[in-house]
Amino acid sequence: MGSTTSTTQWLHSEVLDRSLWADNPEYLLTIPPRISKYNERSDDASIQLQIDVAGKENVGVVDGAITSVGSLAALMYPDCLPDRMAATSYVLETTFIWDDLNIPEPDEVAIKDSESNTRKDVNIFHHPSMKVRLKQAFSKGVAAVSRIDPILGPSVLETWKDWRLAETDIRGNFFKWTSLDQYVEVRVRDIGYPCVIAMGLFSCNLKITPEEEAIALQIAWPLHAQGVYSNDYYSWFKELRAHQESGGKIPIINSVKLLQRLEGLSVEEARARLREKSLEMEAEYHRRKKEYFEANADKGISPALVRYLDYHEQYATGHVIWCLNSYRNNSPGGDEYRAYYAKRVAEGAIFWDNPSQSEDILTDGYQVRYLKK
Repeated sequence: MGSTTSTTQWLHSEVLDRSLWADNPEYLLTIPPRISKYNERSDDASIQLQIDVAGKENVGVVDGAITSVGSLAALMYPDCLPDRMAATSYVLETTFIWDDLNIPEPDEVAIKDSESNTRKDVNIFHHPSMKVRLKQAFSKGVAAVSRIDPILGPSVLETWKDWRLAETDIRGNFFKWTSLDQYVEVRVRDIGYPCVIAMGLFSCNLKITPEEEAIALQIAWPLHAQGVYSNDYYSWFKELRAHQESGGKIPIINSVKLLQRLEGLSVEEARARLREKSLEMEAEYHRRKKEYFEANADKGISPALVRYLDYHEQYATGHVIWCLNSYRNNSPGGDEYRAYYAKRVAEGAIFWDNPSQSEDILTDGYQVRYLKK
């Protein structure tokens, strides 16, 4: 089906290699995915975050945004401005650290320690300096985002807080829901969609009116639901493994589990349902978008609104491609992170030693500096 006709000019990206998604039944969309031209600096920022938190000797302690086909930031935000990619990726990588490390949240609000820790006991996680360095890194990332854009930057932190609080909400109600729709309403927050949107606006420097935002969110809601269904489809086996390895201490929060309870479906049947729902939600998005465009053709449609909807499509495609290829879902252990870091060092790339060394995310501002040869 693909996207409705768009006027957006993609200055900083290109369509992802078709061999990675076209005719792939596991690609749960029809919209062509894109990738930023600045993927390398995105990966470098992810590495820098891990160095800032765990030290150069512990790169790979968590499997985060990097994949073999592109980083989460480069895939979800392909139109990200080149001078915003490092800060965007640095903050995104932080989300994986919070998910995997059982330590207090950065702003010390009354949120329980993350219950989604899927890593085995690693000594570095419990080192006394870990909490300090993580808070320093988080503060550095938030400060960089706000410094780059004092208007859009602060909203990233606000949506971050909501995302962390949503984790408590969903665990308290998972066994009370009687429909997928009830679950999706909360799960959208739990997988961080409001944070995804705020970071997307920042990364591409898109400023919209409240009216445009309301229209776009109503049209794009099915893509948010699609994000829940595809997330649960791809992450099921990882979540099941974490649940089993923890002796049941880590709960499974997944549509598959809900469908088993509500309808008595097998795992295979439930995952097939999620595939169907994902494609249904994309079709519903295209229907809403077409209906709005046709109804308002004579009035004129704001270019910012068109661009915003295009970005929502890329949030969805980037998420799906990332899930398909992420080390986190498919080959955890950190080996690929360590290999990438070793490759970049061999190429002469220079990284900071710790988060307090500079307010800049990377050693040459928004990209790495290289050793002089």
